[in-house]
Amino acid sequence: RVVAVVANDPAQESAANAAVMALRNAGIAAEMAYRGNAKRQIEVARKRNAVAIVIMRGSEAEQPIHIQHLEDDIDAQRATANRILAALQLPMTGS
Repeated sequence: RVVAVVANDPAQESAANAAVMALRNAGIAAEMAYRGNAKRQIEVARKRNAVAIVIMRGSEAEQPIHIQHLEDDIDAQRATANRILAALQLPMTGS
């Protein structure tokens, strides 16, 4: 299953593309090929059965990304989040 990356606004598209490349370089299947605004992109990611959605908020935000999990298993969510954060070189979540 794939991790979808969504730009919260058009100004974040280059950061989102960089995130997709970083995730792919870390061996994580990632894509950002959806059209429309962020809400529409999230809807499409859900329909395509993404494992998680990484929403790029921008460097001025308190948290530059938000990870929305689309799987039920808490351990799997934590593992996915930690792999994403490691690939993007961000601090890991608590265990």
